[in-house]
Amino acid sequence: MAQVSGRQSVVRRAIVARAFILRRSANDLHGDLPYSRRYSAPALGAAAAMSVIELDLKNVLDAAGSSPTQDTRVSTTTLLPGGGVATVLVRQAGAAFVVSDAGAAREAMLHLGLHDFTRGDVRRAHEIAETRGLSFQDGAFQLTAVAADQIGAAISYVADASRALVAEALAARARRQERELVSRTIDRLRILFPSAQLDTERDLLGASTKRHRFDLVMSLSADRLAVFQTVSPAPASMASVHLKLFDLAQAHPEWPREAIVDDLSAWTSDDLAIMQQVTTHLRDFKGQWADLPLLFAAGGRDVTTFSTPAGLPAPPKLLN
Repeated sequence: MAQVSGRQSVVRRAIVARAFILRRSANDLHGDLPYSRRYSAPALGAAAAMSVIELDLKNVLDAAGSSPTQDTRVSTTTLLPGGGVATVLVRQAGAAFVVSDAGAAREAMLHLGLHDFTRGDVRRAHEIAETRGLSFQDGAFQLTAVAADQIGAAISYVADASRALVAEALAARARRQERELVSRTIDRLRILFPSAQLDTERDLLGASTKRHRFDLVMSLSADRLAVFQTVSPAPASMASVHLKLFDLAQAHPEWPREAIVDDLSAWTSDDLAIMQQVTTHLRDFKGQWADLPLLFAAGGRDVTTFSTPAGLPAPPKLLN
C-alpha cells in the first residue's frame, strides 16, 4: 500500500509541474518556439480596396454583395500561433462566393521568422487542404463556388487551414532543431569520451514505474548512468522533459541528469528555474563542457578516457 501511495505522490507532483508549465504559456501560443515572435495582421493600406469586418455572416454577405469587384477581409476568431487571428478574403463570383486566405498563412510564417517555404511545407499545405475540401494554389488556401448558406463553414475551414499550416511548420522546424541538437550532442560526447558506452533513445524506469525514453544515456559504472536530454523552451518540450527527469530523479537521485539546450540566452529565468528543479546541470551546447569528467569522479571510478578536442577548453584535473 505504501508503494502505491508513493507512486501516486510522484505522479501527482509531476502532473502539477507539467500543468504549471503549460498554464504559463497559455497566453502566448507557441510564443517561445525558436522562431516565434508576436504576430499581428499588418495594417491595410489605402489601396487595399477591401473592407475589414468582424466575423458576422450577415455583414459578410452584405459587404461582399455590395462590392462584387472587391474583396472583403474578414477577421475570424481562429488564433494563429504567435498571436493574432486568422483573416480570410470573401469575394462574390456570380451567384456564389470565393473564400481565400490570400497567402495569410505564408505571411504569418514570415513574421515568425520562417523565411524558407520548404517542399515539406508545400506537402503539408496540400494535405491540410485535401482534408478540409480546399485547394492550395499560389501559396493560398481557397474554396470556390461557395453558396451563401455555406459562407460560415467555408470561412472556418480556410481560417483553420491557415492556422494548421503555421502550427505544423513551426513544429516541424522545432523537431528538426531537436534532432540536430541530439546529433551534435552525440558527436560532442563521443569526442570527449571516446571509450564510453553511449546509448541513444534508451528507456529507463522512473519512480512511478513508468518507462521514459531519453535521448542519450552513458554508462558510468555497472549500476550508475548519466542521462543527457535535449530540451527547448517550448512549453510542450519543457513539460515532457520535466516530467520524465523528475520521475527518474525520484528513482535514482544519484544519477547525473544533464539537460542540453541549444542557446541558453533564449531562456527566461522562470523557465530556467523550472528545469533546474529536475536536472543536475542545464548545459548550453555553446558553453563549457570541460567539467564532464566530474560525472565519473562522483561515482568513484573513472571508467573511460577523457580527451580534449581542438577548440574546447581543457578539463579540470581530478583529485584522487
